[in-house]
Amino acid sequence: KLFNALHYPTGGDVVINGKSTKGQPTAQVSRTVGYVFQNPDDQIFHSTVLAEVEFGPRMMKLPEEKVTELVNYALKITGMKKFREENPYNLPLSVRKFVTIAAIIAMDCDVMIFDEPTAGQDFDGNKRLSRILKELSAKGKTLITISHDMVFVADNFSRVIVMSNKKVIMDGTPKEVFWNLPVLEEAMLKQPYVSRICHALGLSSSVTQMDEAVALISETYQQTIKGERTWDSSTPTMAGVSPIGYGSGLNRFCHPCLRTPWAVSVPACPTVGRWTPSFWCYAPACSGTLF
Repeated sequence: KLFNALHYPTGGDVVINGKSTKGQPTAQVSRTVGYVFQNPDDQIFHSTVLAEVEFGPRMMKLPEEKVTELVNYALKITGMKKFREENPYNLPLSVRKFVTIAAIIAMDCDVMIFDEPTAGQDFDGNKRLSRILKELSAKGKTLITISHDMVFVADNFSRVIVMSNKKVIMDGTPKEVFWNLPVLEEAMLKQPYVSRICHALGLSSSVTQMDEAVALISETYQQTIKGERTWDSSTPTMAGVSPIGYGSGLNRFCHPCLRTPWAVSVPACPTVGRWTPSFWCYAPACSGTLF
């Protein structure tokens, strides 16, 4: 809210395009910085989706042709075109979030801020958000997201700023931030789940993406069955880590057999060479889940 002059700083300056926001009206700053509220119900005030989305560009007194172009684009990119004549409050919260996003996109601001955009979204909603961010970024927009969804952050942003107790405590890439455990603890944040799995396996290689984790686990497994790698008792065990199925096309590991004893290399495991298409290990003396 400081970025688009909904609030003014009590100390220091917020500088947009070389100018401090102090003394500038919100209406003027909001032409450059658009802000999507965390709660869409705090932002929506029109009786149709179309009226909500076209309000901003009309207030900017843009030519009618430009208004139509921007509104149509915003409705299309957010998937709201089919709801254009619908009352926003007839739509579920997760969809109303996209109505407010469309309203800001239609203003064609250089900077767009999204406050907790993944709140209330399912898998498809998060994928749509990712596509929107990717397309806007390709258009040269500056995108800022406030989020506690670390998986979404790791998947969509190249720069992460961590704040705690009103202070910036780290500014870096996702790999730098999500493997700095003291910083995450101070900010009360968790690693993305793929990072937590690799950390629990003792594979601390700054992994933040699923494909990276699969490749690293597969590589480690191949090294182990060739005798190129073993674990000792100091390596973290799999205790408490939930098994995950990666699919029958990839190498699988047996949770109990690889969990204990870690001092024994994988070739000594009775399940080596006995992987099955299911999520269960049918080797003698082992009924563990494969992951």
